[in-house]
Amino acid sequence: MRRFFGLLLVMFGLVPATDYASVEAYPLSLAQREHLKTYIPRTFLKLDNQRSIHIVALGDSVTWMYTRDDNNGNWLLSYLGAFSSNLARQFFYPGGVRALNPEKGMPAKLKDHQGKEIFIENLAIPGRCALDALQRVSTDAFINNPDLVVIDFGINDAVRGHSLDSYRRALQRTVDACKAAGTDVIILAPSLIRAGTGPTGWGMTRPYATVAQEVAAQNSVLFVDLGKALAPLGGGVPAGVEPEAAVLTMADRLGRIFEFDPAPPTPETLHPNEEAHEIMGRALYEALLVPEPEAEPFRLDARGFVESNGEIKVKVTLKNLGEKPVKGYLGALSVGRTFTPTEPYQGFDLQPGRSTDFEIPYRRHK
Repeated sequence: MRRFFGLLLVMFGLVPATDYASVEAYPLSLAQREHLKTYIPRTFLKLDNQRSIHIVALGDSVTWMYTRDDNNGNWLLSYLGAFSSNLARQFFYPGGVRALNPEKGMPAKLKDHQGKEIFIENLAIPGRCALDALQRVSTDAFINNPDLVVIDFGINDAVRGHSLDSYRRALQRTVDACKAAGTDVIILAPSLIRAGTGPTGWGMTRPYATVAQEVAAQNSVLFVDLGKALAPLGGGVPAGVEPEAAVLTMADRLGRIFEFDPAPPTPETLHPNEEAHEIMGRALYEALLVPEPEAEPFRLDARGFVESNGEIKVKVTLKNLGEKPVKGYLGALSVGRTFTPTEPYQGFDLQPGRSTDFEIPYRRHK
């Protein structure tokens, strides 16, 4: 009866046949449609009519899908492939995802299904930084007239100590080039890396994540934090554990994102495994399809100060926004290669609507 009623509407010219077929294939809420039209208008117009989609990725070895196993260079198993596969399922592309010019020995498709496809062109190169994106957007990034460009840099910028200002300017010029070419843009914050021992080393890419978020906001483009997507893999720790032990436990669990089977001869610290890529790809997809993400249970405000004796302190205010009391742990992270917390582990016990203050001293490295 539902389909018959739809046919009647088509006959009387009230609903175009293609629109009705689209709604039938993938029901979206009005909020979802508006969100998609806001952030990926060109891409959504084609998705809505099930036309071929071309996605280009600019990034480093994580985007390229560097792994320590047989899947090294298999873009279809990267977060880009996972994201595109979710889009294909949602918008009914029966042919799935096809990689253009895949790496030698790697498949162009995971399954040889027939039908309309989403195409991914991975222009990421291992070892590259944000500045290297400018070479791509001035040469081959737009040769195939992409609908969407995904930008993900920061790991190598952080490891090599590139300034946040140069990172910001490179991202901005890349976004400018994409907009001039008429493509949609998504900016990603880099995934987590493990720099040194202990939990404080997980903070090396976080300053670059903040800059990426600011550039995205200034340009009204979608921002997705891949590092934040992986953070829940640290799990939880029962209340009552010493703060340092709790944070160390969570940090050790985060190390699972670098575990491969079989284990490599030297520990991995930069490149996530296939499971982590799946999580990041899902987070990217959900950022598009969930206009109003679940509210954060806390609000954290922080400011840094330089004392008269030259010491650096960060004052943090944490507020419980939920309706239940919460016990937890605060673990401060290093800021790039420049600042390391000297007292990073503290616990808290917060009633609903209440706040607590922390003071964290930092040491500057020359």
